[in-house]
Amino acid sequence: MAAKKKLVVLKQQPKIKRTGPKPKEGKFDVVLSTKKVKKAPAPSLILSPNERKSRAALERIAKDHDALEEASLLENFPQTFIDVGAYDWQCRVLQDLNEKESRVALKAANGSGKTSVIAASAILWHMVRFPESLVVTTAGVWRQVEGQLWPTLRKYVGGLGQGWRITSSELHYANGSRAIGFSTNDPGKFEGWHRQGPTENLLMIVDEAKTVPNEIFTAITRCQPSRLLVMSSPGSSAGAFYESFTKQRKFWDCHTVTAYDCPHLEKGWIAEQIEMYGENSPLIRSMIYGEFMDDSGEGLVLNLKNLEECLQNPPELNMGMRVAFIDFAAGGDECVFAYRNGNKVMEMVTWRERNTNTTIGKIIT
Repeated sequence: MAAKKKLVVLKQQPKIKRTGPKPKEGKFDVVLSTKKVKKAPAPSLILSPNERKSRAALERIAKDHDALEEASLLENFPQTFIDVGAYDWQCRVLQDLNEKESRVALKAANGSGKTSVIAASAILWHMVRFPESLVVTTAGVWRQVEGQLWPTLRKYVGGLGQGWRITSSELHYANGSRAIGFSTNDPGKFEGWHRQGPTENLLMIVDEAKTVPNEIFTAITRCQPSRLLVMSSPGSSAGAFYESFTKQRKFWDCHTVTAYDCPHLEKGWIAEQIEMYGENSPLIRSMIYGEFMDDSGEGLVLNLKNLEECLQNPPELNMGMRVAFIDFAAGGDECVFAYRNGNKVMEMVTWRERNTNTTIGKIIT
């Protein structure tokens, strides 16, 4: 019987003779295959038919959602829903009114399309967009509401499908929203309107605002509308509408539109009116250029036209020569001290002092 071989534990692995390609260095003594293995296809390429159908549905929903968001913007309402191509300036006005808590003031040339495009679009958009909400419109005279705004609304809702009910002064929609149009000079009759609906929205529109009494504007403020639009062709340099473009300007988004901004107004008619009444006549400044009438008389240091241009397009700050101005007054009138650096008045101080010598002492000290 042959003797059994005794197993010997090797302390070192014997070298392996290789005939193939030289192995890559690594932790383990293995030979890597030189054959390239194809990568697995991306998950999106191996979707099942049901998964493909679900993904397509999600993409379609996302696209429709983006389209819905786009259509929900007020500036897109005229083109999308009532097939009216709004001008750029009309889109800008509507864009400002799109935001909640907005205050928009528009002074525009006669026949520019304030009522037929701006007011009508804002009313219908607000009613569709905010269920159970309220729109209140007013004007200086009832015929502006009855004869212009409401016939325009009646025409537009005829193409918006079912769910609308309109009378001579009210408009109702199936979602519970409504619009009311009226005119009054009694502030007490104008109060009492409040934000309504789940989103608490109240849109107020004042058309031909130059003829609306200041007391009505006060009553509107008490109502606290979520959006407020006042618009008119400009009138005299006084009243709440005028002040929205001057001393209260910082509280409003202000827009000025000339006849040249309205392509539907013929250039020949514009030139004829200017030739007939004169470039600088108050009528032309208001009717064509959308400016308030400067009826304060001659002898002004700074006329209204130049003041409005400066407010709408303030010059760049330019520091330079320093100038001080002092106006001494007597008999109870105000004394004035002003200090200017370049083109900016840095300080203005007023006080009353009957004694001129006391005023001189105040200036010196």
